[in-house]
Amino acid sequence: MLTAGPPARALVVAGAYFPEIGGGERLSVIHAWLLRRCGYDVTVLVPRRGTGGVDALGTSYAVASPLRLANYRAVPPRTLAQELETRQPALVYFIGPHPQDFYGVRMVQRRGIPVAALYHADFRVDRASSRAITELYARMVSRRLDAVCTTTEGYRQRLIARGVDPRRIHDVGMGVDAASFAPGLPRRERSGAILFVGGMGVNHTYKRFDLLLDALAALRAQGRRYTLRAIGDGENRARFERQAESLGIGASVTFTGTTDDAGLLAAYRAADVLVLPSPSEAEGYGMVVLEALACGCPVVTSAIAGAGEAVKASGCGALWKGIEASDLARAIDQVLTAPTPRDRVAEAAREYVLASHTWERVGDRLCSALLAARGRVA
Repeated sequence: MLTAGPPARALVVAGAYFPEIGGGERLSVIHAWLLRRCGYDVTVLVPRRGTGGVDALGTSYAVASPLRLANYRAVPPRTLAQELETRQPALVYFIGPHPQDFYGVRMVQRRGIPVAALYHADFRVDRASSRAITELYARMVSRRLDAVCTTTEGYRQRLIARGVDPRRIHDVGMGVDAASFAPGLPRRERSGAILFVGGMGVNHTYKRFDLLLDALAALRAQGRRYTLRAIGDGENRARFERQAESLGIGASVTFTGTTDDAGLLAAYRAADVLVLPSPSEAEGYGMVVLEALACGCPVVTSAIAGAGEAVKASGCGALWKGIEASDLARAIDQVLTAPTPRDRVAEAAREYVLASHTWERVGDRLCSALLAARGRVA
């Protein structure tokens, strides 16, 4: 927490934000709230047309007419310069990695302002380009930051390997609202209920929901009568619905669109396994992983940073190779046919989350990281 006196101003620069729905947007809202919890007077700057306002957790945000950079919307350099001049922040915090960080970090540092950034996912482009851009980002952005806040140990090690000073890297971790996301009534038996939570838009193709449908069809061919509930929406939803019908599993798949936290809670409690099929590093952590574990629901995912680390550390779920639908099908079946009663798995998942993944714990680590960033410039 900051010392007594007027709260220091902090400018948070995000690529996407409230009221848009998605894991990245929700993470940005929470980190802005965590900065306020650290004692900062926070304003969030978002590249979007329209008007600013107040987000769901009470943080003020302003909008900037967006500059298009590849698949990303960015705050234009001129607008960022105006905001820095007007607000005179004591700290700037970028929610990244994002293309706007390349010029934004330099602009902030030229003004002698401490700058930190969150590193929670790789760039969402093709694999070859992602690696090249990530290398460039480490050299031009991460090495210049006063503090880099990672969501996983895997990202921390990756940045160290790319030449970032480990003293500037702070693994703040990922969190969940453990009070809101909690198990329901215990039950020992499994019903074969599979859950998917994620976007279905053109920018979410890396989530590979199509692969999950193929895996469910393979399980049906083996005589498994599992069901799938898909929470999410986007331009590709109709295509996925047609795919399910063509695979002969239309009656076993329920598309429910988007929902609120109450709907998510009910879905996690009813599910026997959450499946995050994405084999791409663009997935990042996936907030739904910790939400599911907090509700006692095991997870199947690939060995990607964050999500894979959580499944391996908790022992609640299974990792798949990220190659063929048959591999994914085997991992799902492994969880749904496990000899350990469902309620015992749920207890272990909940204990894992409470040990280190509440937002309060993440907030404490973030406060320390930002104090270190300001201390480097003072």
